[in-house]
Amino acid sequence: MPATLISSCLCGEARFGDHMLEQRRPDSAKSQPKGPQLGGREQGWRRALTARGGKRLISAVFFSAALACLLGEAVPTAFAQRETPALPNVFERPAFATVQNRLTLPVIALFGEQRYAEAEATLRELVAMYPHWPIHHYNLAAALARQDRPDDALDSLAEAFERGFANRAALEQDPDLDSLRRLPRFQQMSAEIAPQGKQTGALFAQSFELGTIEDRKALVDESNTIWLPRNNSLLAGFHVAPSLRNQNPHSGDGRVAELLNRWYERGEAAGNHGDLYDNRDDGHSALPRGTFAQITHVEYGNAARAAGVHYGVNSNLFFNAITFGNSSTAVTGGFFWRSQARHILINRQLVLRAFEHYANDHLYIYPEHRDHDPEHGDLLPANTPYMLVSQGSSGSDQPHLNAVAAILAAFDPNVKARLRAEHLIMPTVQMIFRRGLATVENEEDYLSAIAHPSAFDGTAIDLEKMVRIANALGAGDIPPRVNIAVVEEDKPEPGIDYFGPSAGDEVLFDTPSAIARIARSSRFEHRMVISAKETEDPNGRPLTFIWKVLRGDAEAIVIDPQNEDSAIVELSIPWHARRAVPGKPELSSHRVDIAVFAYNGVHYSAPSFVSIFFPPNQARTYGEANRILEIDYAPAKFAERYADPVLFAKRDWRDTYIYTDAGELRGWNRRSNGVTRFFTRHGAHVVESDAAGRPLRAERILYEVGTDGSGLREIVEVPTSVFITYRYDTTTDQLGTPEF
Repeated sequence: MPATLISSCLCGEARFGDHMLEQRRPDSAKSQPKGPQLGGREQGWRRALTARGGKRLISAVFFSAALACLLGEAVPTAFAQRETPALPNVFERPAFATVQNRLTLPVIALFGEQRYAEAEATLRELVAMYPHWPIHHYNLAAALARQDRPDDALDSLAEAFERGFANRAALEQDPDLDSLRRLPRFQQMSAEIAPQGKQTGALFAQSFELGTIEDRKALVDESNTIWLPRNNSLLAGFHVAPSLRNQNPHSGDGRVAELLNRWYERGEAAGNHGDLYDNRDDGHSALPRGTFAQITHVEYGNAARAAGVHYGVNSNLFFNAITFGNSSTAVTGGFFWRSQARHILINRQLVLRAFEHYANDHLYIYPEHRDHDPEHGDLLPANTPYMLVSQGSSGSDQPHLNAVAAILAAFDPNVKARLRAEHLIMPTVQMIFRRGLATVENEEDYLSAIAHPSAFDGTAIDLEKMVRIANALGAGDIPPRVNIAVVEEDKPEPGIDYFGPSAGDEVLFDTPSAIARIARSSRFEHRMVISAKETEDPNGRPLTFIWKVLRGDAEAIVIDPQNEDSAIVELSIPWHARRAVPGKPELSSHRVDIAVFAYNGVHYSAPSFVSIFFPPNQARTYGEANRILEIDYAPAKFAERYADPVLFAKRDWRDTYIYTDAGELRGWNRRSNGVTRFFTRHGAHVVESDAAGRPLRAERILYEVGTDGSGLREIVEVPTSVFITYRYDTTTDQLGTPEF
């Protein structure tokens, strides 16, 4: 089957300047090629609003496009409106790649249905519109090969190679090309493919030079930025001007400035030489230029601004330097209002990008704007160490910016160099920031919810405490970044335990330092086995792992260590109704947070998190042995509760569960719009019953996500015309024997 551009591009680490860009492959890149494939990587898409000068991209228009990507809908784009096929500039290429992914989805469906002639017609249109994109040429070759047209297929395959296709695995394994492999021309073309998956072609032919920092400004433009197709990101690089080393790190006259400057003059603090600050709200809430004199401020050229690279969530751009930044923006109107933090946390690709930033010495700060307030409670569906969320709206991020800048300046020079080499800058910054809060007085506090809220109040920042912790850190005592992964997990059965498209709907995201789930199953308990065994101490110290319930019923949640150092644990998390956030009785929450810390004998690491978010708008009743008795998906008493419409599609029914005398599930009555229908324990809708009311014939039901008249997502029942019949051996038989 046709191969992905992802597979051809995910070929190791990119060396840029003196540092590696650490990556994590999406799950799709690990699988064998199958079906006509997407090029690049699906993620939140930011389109160029050239008519408006690229201003204010965090708007209803932008968010609708990003949401469409998230929900798997077609994405309208400026590229699709071009009359002539223009080669996108470097800043447009991530959006261009994402658009091509979206345009390929109908082709995937046609291949799945073996409608190759229709796939060919669609692909010829795509090739005409986007001749630079090699995947369209490759998929066209696959469609032609499936129609026994080898000469045309090889011509199209040659075009794919010419445009930069370099996926050797696809050429060797794709069954769509089976009819071509014995042909001498195919064999010759395969032998000439670029070594190690290196891509050629106009779209991939890029040259650039490291930019020069002048007057503490780093201008991102086409000359110093490169597109990395393997994970569809941009990388901007700069030389650091040596003259900046002569300035003290802090221009103030307070105690923190005194400490930083004295340490720096003695060679005991690294300062901020080489650190980049990336403001992403057009200066709306920018770090003042005069306070931290050594910091270089990122600026964006016209092409970058036109493509929207400069504004809102940083979904694409990396720098070859330690970078921190902020965007004091939010989506403030419509059904999908949200903070940037929540926007990231509901999108798997944006969370993965946030991890990649975290693992490559980048950290961004976003205000919680309306997402962590008494009106609606804590709406953030997960906790991660990948960003800092400030309590408040515009400008509330200023104390956090100062804290990160000061921590970076306070590190001993050798320690900072070591942290940079190990890509542990931001995990260590997170540890120090949380340990240095005024409310955190000891290790017990650090290992509790006190140090790890969803949003941090600026008044709790103790800057002097933070810089002292940072400066005292020794190179031999650096704690690790905790890497966690799901080893085993109970999954719901769609149509029985959960009414949605797939069992994967409970997975919000899986990333190396944060795992999140949405509790959709009717089961009382969610069981997971989590491993932190891949965590390595940078100094080879033995590690002990400490797991703590930060939020939720600690007496009901079970953490069962599976080995001596607690690197592997089994978690059992029961259903949680709404409860107060620890330490904030005015704030409600529907989330459970479990944190894991690695202790190296000197320091506890920054936390990694396992979060489960429970539906705010469901009323559930569990009975004896924790059996589900009833779920009301739209109870009148919860009508005023906010439930994120992206995460929780509407349902207008109430299910009342029925059990046999022995406690076995018979099925459930579903009440909707004044009508009650019975479903069997197999999730089938009963269409015929016997005199005793027992099901005789029932139709299987699938569940899909649609939209209502207002554009909100809703769960839709889809009859299948596939039936189950039930046979009863005795008059007392309450379950019957199904015949599928």
